[in-house]
Amino acid sequence: MRSMIMTCEHGETRGRAFCAMCRHAKQPALPYAGTSGWSGSQTSYERVKIVDESGATAKYQKMFLSDLRKAGNDGLTSREWGLIHNLEHQTYSSVPSVLHLGGFVARLTQRRGRHQIYVLLEWVNGRTLAPHKSNQKKILNCTNCGHDMEIK
Repeated sequence: MRSMIMTCEHGETRGRAFCAMCRHAKQPALPYAGTSGWSGSQTSYERVKIVDESGATAKYQKMFLSDLRKAGNDGLTSREWGLIHNLEHQTYSSVPSVLHLGGFVARLTQRRGRHQIYVLLEWVNGRTLAPHKSNQKKILNCTNCGHDMEIK
């Protein structure tokens, strides 16, 4: 697995994150094989394809970003957001996670009600961030060929 360093067309280099101009252009975030992610079962895959293609994924992502703007420095937990909109667990847990993976939002290590808090990038204010679970893999260089190796 190669480490991902991206440079957007506007000249910013930030790993998985994009500059503000690119963030708007890349919505909805579909980081899992062109989808917003599924559990591995065929029914889950079929559901996510329908939700993504219907525009619901983009709608929910925009809603979450809008609600985070309103929340400001306090941010929101995924559970709080789900309660605001009466969403199913699958929706209220996946939308913030996908946006976090895509670099659109930050997740703090700080918790509220046993849930970590999401904030917009401009509201981090030096607080400690939690990496996305997929970003926690260790990458080492092979001493033989120099390619990146994933350590599980």
